[in-house]
Amino acid sequence: MAFFMSSRKKSTLQGIEQEIEQLRSGIERIKHVVEAESQHSLSAIQDGALRTLSRSRDLAGQAWERTAKAGIATREYGREHPLATAGVAAGAVGAVALATYMLRHRG
Repeated sequence: MAFFMSSRKKSTLQGIEQEIEQLRSGIERIKHVVEAESQHSLSAIQDGALRTLSRSRDLAGQAWERTAKAGIATREYGREHPLATAGVAAGAVGAVALATYMLRHRG
């Protein structure tokens, strides 16, 4: 496909019109190819996003179940060993108090 500006043989109005029509149809073909590729890419991105969302929901559900089980186990341990639980809680409060004291008197 030769451009009408670079072709000196096509000097008639009809030749120029044919050249313009060829360029227009070439642009239309390119447009259709780009649209098809864009649609294909968009579909692939959507499919990937849906798979990722589904997997995230599965993982969140598993994490929720594990957290619930850990909470139940902690509650049961606390009921079975109240003194040990109180000691751990007191130790945690003491550690936070010590850290706060050290940060305030640091400088």
